[in-house]
Amino acid sequence: MIIDKIKITGLFEQFDYTIPLNKEGGVTILTGPNGYGKTMILNILYNFFNGNLSFFAKLIFKQIEIFLSGEKGMGVIIKKIESKDQKPNDNLVNFPTTDQVIVIEFFEDGKEHDSSFGFWPIDAKSSAHDIQDLHRYCEAHSITIDLETGKHYDSGALAGYHPITALLFEINETKNKKKDIIFENLHVNLIKEQRLLRQTVQRSKDESPAITPSILEYAEDLKAAIKDAQAESLKISEKLDGSFPKKLLEKKGWMDNAEFHDRFEKMVEKQERLYEFGLVSNKTEPGYNYEAGSEKVLSLFLENTEEKISVFDDLLAKLELFTNIMNQRRLLFKSVKIDPNRGFSFFTQKNKPLDLKDLSSGEQHEVVLLYELIFKTKPNTLVLIDEPEISLHIAWQNEFLNDIMEIIRLQQIQVLIATHSPQIINEYWDLTVNLETQVEA
Repeated sequence: MIIDKIKITGLFEQFDYTIPLNKEGGVTILTGPNGYGKTMILNILYNFFNGNLSFFAKLIFKQIEIFLSGEKGMGVIIKKIESKDQKPNDNLVNFPTTDQVIVIEFFEDGKEHDSSFGFWPIDAKSSAHDIQDLHRYCEAHSITIDLETGKHYDSGALAGYHPITALLFEINETKNKKKDIIFENLHVNLIKEQRLLRQTVQRSKDESPAITPSILEYAEDLKAAIKDAQAESLKISEKLDGSFPKKLLEKKGWMDNAEFHDRFEKMVEKQERLYEFGLVSNKTEPGYNYEAGSEKVLSLFLENTEEKISVFDDLLAKLELFTNIMNQRRLLFKSVKIDPNRGFSFFTQKNKPLDLKDLSSGEQHEVVLLYELIFKTKPNTLVLIDEPEISLHIAWQNEFLNDIMEIIRLQQIQVLIATHSPQIINEYWDLTVNLETQVEA
């Protein structure tokens, strides 16, 4: 499931946009002057699909429509309804505690929209009595939630709880499961303009959050991923080795000579690539004679070895893409190498090791951006990238979209980019949506 089109009405009480997302190639580029809302459009998508509803209480807009591709024509509408605009027959009620209601509706096959859920942003000045009134109105369908902390409250707890952010309520939930389908099948990640530093998760409320260079965190992340894959491979190896005699006795047939040599050659070639990255410590020597009397043993040996190393397939493809982009098109006078004990390491032309923090700002931006796209992004994800040109040399900007295309082919993702840089766009102007021309029209 991917996003087909986005329509935004009344953004900042000024802009109406229709933004089609490209299906071919999977990349769409937002352009336009500062102040036209490029970054805000990315934030709209990120906050909605990651459940941050309080974002829309603060956002100035009238309506946002998100259309999803697929046979069922599913989509979502986010509406901000002002109290003065509510009609007598609305299933909402005017309350003195709030000037607006946010309603989220899901639809399918162009059918009439069924309200699925919504919330009342509650002003900090609202009294506990006012909040209780809101809760009683939709008590049968609702939960009360502080959208800043995620904590839930029952109606009794509300009397002593004042700074509540919003009342979240359900409408027709027993009939409408569209939102579950959408949220389960579409993920949205945002790669922010500032990506060199990350805030670590607090293990307790008394612990101060720590700021860590992203490149150090991702080196540790890759180290852990390698260790996990090696542990899984070892587990499979022990199981297959333990069952080898029994399977050999039970084996009824074996592959022919041509199939064996073709698969054996591919297996040896893959082991060589795994060995170069330090993922395996041993390689199978070539030169086995596949002849009468040895077919059954060698067939089972080959099948087992293929299964043992297949656990590395996804990781190997990602490592090869990451190192190829960095070494062939990015790094000048340096190289990156994969190290199971360090994740990734960098070296000078004379093979002298470099501290990760000694890389230039542009090099760190490139490493972090590529790592997030290749290793941290799941299939069927919409990736939002804000100003990828930050700290990137012109030559790197010119290659950026070519790299993105390669990553999309591997990861099966969709990418929406906001940029000012003609070098980022390069030859791909057909992928752009110019917000300025929509305003002028």
